[in-house]
Amino acid sequence: MNTITHIDQARAAVLDLLMQHTRKKKTIRQALLIEDLFARLRVVLWEDENIPDDIKEAIRRDLVEAGGPFGAGCAWYNDISQPGSIDRLALDEAWNKARKFAPKIRISLRYRRGNWLNPMLAAPWEKDSHTRIVSFYSLKGGVGRTTALAAFAIQRARQGEKVAVLDLDLDAPGAGTLLNPEAGTIGAPWGIVDYLLEQSVLKTPNLRDYYYLCSRPEITHQGTLYVFPAGAYNEHYLGKLARVDIELLSNSHTHPLIALLEQIRSELNPDWLLIDSRAGLSEVAGLGLSGIAHLNVLFGTFSEQSWLGLQQIIQRFGKERIHNDQPQVDCLLVQAMTPANPTLARLAEQDFAKRAEDIFRKLYFVKNPQNPEEDKFWYIRDIDNTDAPHIPIAIHYSDALAFFHSLGDIADRLARDDDYVKLSQRIVGRFRKAA
Repeated sequence: MNTITHIDQARAAVLDLLMQHTRKKKTIRQALLIEDLFARLRVVLWEDENIPDDIKEAIRRDLVEAGGPFGAGCAWYNDISQPGSIDRLALDEAWNKARKFAPKIRISLRYRRGNWLNPMLAAPWEKDSHTRIVSFYSLKGGVGRTTALAAFAIQRARQGEKVAVLDLDLDAPGAGTLLNPEAGTIGAPWGIVDYLLEQSVLKTPNLRDYYYLCSRPEITHQGTLYVFPAGAYNEHYLGKLARVDIELLSNSHTHPLIALLEQIRSELNPDWLLIDSRAGLSEVAGLGLSGIAHLNVLFGTFSEQSWLGLQQIIQRFGKERIHNDQPQVDCLLVQAMTPANPTLARLAEQDFAKRAEDIFRKLYFVKNPQNPEEDKFWYIRDIDNTDAPHIPIAIHYSDALAFFHSLGDIADRLARDDDYVKLSQRIVGRFRKAA
């Protein structure tokens, strides 16, 4: 009796049977498991040698039965159609793009939204270029991510550098409001939502329409701070947001967000391009963590929910990339909402650091290379490196930063606070090593 009642059970049963068959000689050369949009499992098998039809039929029947109600069919590649046919070409392409599960087995997922599942991209330009892209992300909102971004922007602007801030938290904009323009003036009439919607038509939109200068001297002193808000929160915003192309399908410069980054670099030439990403696991969040940033600053708390979410991202940045012989996506870990009480803070920081090391050791770091000079990856030998990605920067909770009327009221504190200064030093240090 088949007791399979969930897709996870069906997938595991089919893969287990495929593992058994692919270990045998002269049967299956390779196998592709296709999981479609409707929770159905299809299997395509490439035969190793000429297998008798009765054996092929038995294998096919066993695999369909293994999937229970989720099994949608099993076919042998050579039986589908003639060599060179469209069907075979499509299967060959599906095999090449599929995720490796075992030496002879791959999994092809069909999905409606794919920023978290598509292969990660590369940043649109090299890390040692003049403009450095940094993404700030948290699984949950309200943990101080945007405030930390603002602190870094203020510090760099006060150092005489040019900073561009993109509010990519399109579902709940914050950076554009926090870094508001000079009192009494109007910010940009349009924002990122408008640019993403309009770029495909205009090709090279007038960039000046989509940003404003935060020129308040109490915030930036004499520095330069460009702010690209999400967009005007009016009766048209939801309609525009619903039509925006969120998904990055390939590593090309055709996506409007890549076009925006390129245009900012070309026309404004900032030292820093800071992205305030959407919280959670939404497609917009996946867009901000798609690999377009040179460095990703990840904010977590000690809650189990936070760790479960961070594990998904750390595995995507590390283990999944390593599996394809690609270097890890660079990141820094921030322990947000650390208790202000010194005794509690010390205990919380110890626990957080231990959990971070365990997760990064399992999902991010690579075994030490035989050649000691090799430095393509972050290795286990780097576990004690004080600048390694898993070494957290603690941001302690502050009542003064939890309630304020204007960013100008706390700008000096953000510029000088030890926690934010340490975070800034870690971020800047990552780019000095790349230069």
